[in-house]
Amino acid sequence: MYNAGGNLEYSWIGIILGTPIIGIWYWCTDQYVVQRVLAARNVAQARGGAIFASYLKVILLFVLIFLGIIAISLFPEIYADEAFPALINSHVLPNGIKGLVIVAILSAIMSSLSALFSSSSALFTLDFYKLIRPQSNERELVLIGRLTTALFVVAAILSIPLLKNLSTEIFIYFQKIPAYIAPPVAAVFLFGSIFKKINGRGAVYALSFGTFIGVLRLLIDIFAYDRALQIPGLRWFAQIHFLHFAIGLFVLSGVVLYVGSLIPGRSTEEKRTSVSFVRKLHPKSAVSLVRYKYRQIGQIGASFLLVVIVFGIWFTFL
Repeated sequence: MYNAGGNLEYSWIGIILGTPIIGIWYWCTDQYVVQRVLAARNVAQARGGAIFASYLKVILLFVLIFLGIIAISLFPEIYADEAFPALINSHVLPNGIKGLVIVAILSAIMSSLSALFSSSSALFTLDFYKLIRPQSNERELVLIGRLTTALFVVAAILSIPLLKNLSTEIFIYFQKIPAYIAPPVAAVFLFGSIFKKINGRGAVYALSFGTFIGVLRLLIDIFAYDRALQIPGLRWFAQIHFLHFAIGLFVLSGVVLYVGSLIPGRSTEEKRTSVSFVRKLHPKSAVSLVRYKYRQIGQIGASFLLVVIVFGIWFTFL
């Protein structure tokens, strides 16, 4: 694996090209996040909230780094995911503060899981079940949503022992799974938003192809990694670093998306235009138009500054 900083686990190619693919999938398409953006009063507030949240994520990075530095200084023998539990169990925090920290962590986990399961059940109920049974009433949809939520909770609990095969580190675990399933979704969202020639047929082909390849790699990692290493045809496929795998699958999904969109069929220009990026100035009055332009300039400047900060941090710790 080629790397600029001597780190055999992460190369600069994987960080710069692979990580944004996962970020596009999570921050731009995951209903768990998007539903919060849709709650904004208007587009300007949605953009401003997203930019503000990005700066908060930068602050969180320093908080995590400082906690790691403190933990490794106090307990040199600990490794990776042992840092935070070691700090909680140590004498650094008094007993009362320890309780508040634990309560805050549990509250954040419960809130995140609640929103995640709610979004998943809503997607299944409205996008699949209601499509199969369009005559279903509200009571039936609510019941299906509750049953789906319970099923997802049980499936998540049962999958914990299996998913430990992906990695013993929590961070790697939460990066590997999106790296296998995010690329086709990110490709459809990004290319579909930019190019008007992309249509629904190509999106279906890309999502089907990318999901099949990603799930195949995920199943190999969980159930048959050692066996795959003994098969010449699968050895290379199973040993690709997950960030490099995300890059390759993103490119392949984009190719399938483009080729699939070229297949003749019904796809009106109005439908493609409604989902692709088009520059429009919505304010009607001259005063509102000037205010709108200044707001756009401010948001672009804040976004550019954020990019500079992120690259500055990355090159500092390289």
